[in-house]
Amino acid sequence: MADTEIHTYTEFSKSSPEDVAYATVFWKSIALQPPMESRLISADIKQRLPVAPAPSQQKNYSFKPIGESPRVRTHIQNARALEMTEELQKIHKLATRRLEQLKMMHKRKAERLLKEAISEPYRPQAEEREKQIEMQNALAAEQMEVDQEAEQTQEDIQKFEIEHSLQ
Repeated sequence: MADTEIHTYTEFSKSSPEDVAYATVFWKSIALQPPMESRLISADIKQRLPVAPAPSQQKNYSFKPIGESPRVRTHIQNARALEMTEELQKIHKLATRRLEQLKMMHKRKAERLLKEAISEPYRPQAEEREKQIEMQNALAAEQMEVDQEAEQTQEDIQKFEIEHSLQ
């Protein structure tokens, strides 16, 4: 079946040329046109949106809007001040929590170093003296870092409070 194609055409054999012309005109008239959506330009579809009408009312220049009342202004200022104090409290709370965590870390490190010091007599003597010096230096350096961080945090909080209290 694939080899032979079957076409079904209507034949106008033994018909007058006039009938053949009428038939071809008829069949061409009922041939399907492409849908409206596939055409680029169509007379049935408006291509542009309608233009907006001109404004019917003129501006009233004699009208002046009423400004904010002092009551509303003070309410807004109070709300902003309340937000600022809440933000300051939140930052202060975070800073104190950070300081507490730093102190706890320092305390745990000191405890760990003390526990290590217990096992020092069982270590070789040459390393013992170096370890003691290293531990003392490490403790002193970490204590200085904690103190510097605490001072810096306190300064940052004070700067923040000063900046936001002026606004």
